[in-house]
Order: sequence, then structure tokens, then C-alpha cells
Amino acid sequence: MPVFSSTELLQSTLKTLFTRVGQDPQAAKSVVNSKLILRMRVTSPDTDVVVNGRRDPPQITYGKTTLRPDLEIELKADALHKILLGELRLSGAVAARQLIVRGPIHKSFVFEDIFHSAQAFYPSVLEEVGLDGYRKLS
Repeated sequence: MPVFSSTELLQSTLKTLFTRVGQDPQAAKSVVNSKLILRMRVTSPDTDVVVNGRRDPPQITYGKTTLRPDLEIELKADALHKILLGELRLSGAVAARQLIVRGPIHKSFVFEDIFHSAQAFYPSVLEEVGLDGYRKLS
């Protein structure tokens, strides 16, 4: 059974999470210094998260946008959940093709900083949105 039963629940969870990540000075600085537009395309359920590192503070939009990303990742919502819980490493997700990177791979360090920061907040965000029963998939 998937963790996120709807696009609305996924977006609500990600908005709460990325609001907290945006308050992390290291993650925000990494995104702004990159000057990249990053798109995370999540499937099952489907949504896009676009982080505009050309703005300070970074601007985050959810759903479709006209911004053209410099770097894009695509992954299923359950894989994202496992990464955010620390159950799946980014390198393992890439190797298993659970996470697909499009764009200059050498610039993907920005996603690492974002995910690292998000992992610290994710368990409390799950509780806040009523998904605390999904803290571990295994």
C-alpha cells in the first residue's frame, strides 16, 4: 500500500517539509549558490516540486510550472519516502534506477544538501500530517 493516498496529501507533506528545509541556512545557501532551477518529479501519486535557486531566498513551487529546470530528478513517492527516512541512500536509488537524474550530474550535490536537511525534519512532518504510522516501511 502506498504511503501517499493522493496528490493532495503528497503536496501537503512536501510543502510542510520544504518550508522547514527552507529555514535551514545551509540548505538554502547551497541552493542559492548553485543558481540552478531544480525540479523533483514525483510519481505515484504525481506532483512536481520546483526549487528556484536563482532567487534568494529560494522560491519553491508545487505542481506544473513554466520554469525550465537545469537539473531534474524523477522518482516514485515511496522511494522518496524511503530516502527521507534514511532507509534508501541516494547513491543506491540512482544505481537501482529508482531515482533518475537529468541534467549535469556533477551539479546534483544540491539535491544531496536538500535531502540531508529534509531527513532531519521528515519524521516530525509525518506525524504532523497524520502519517506517523509510516515512519518505517519495512
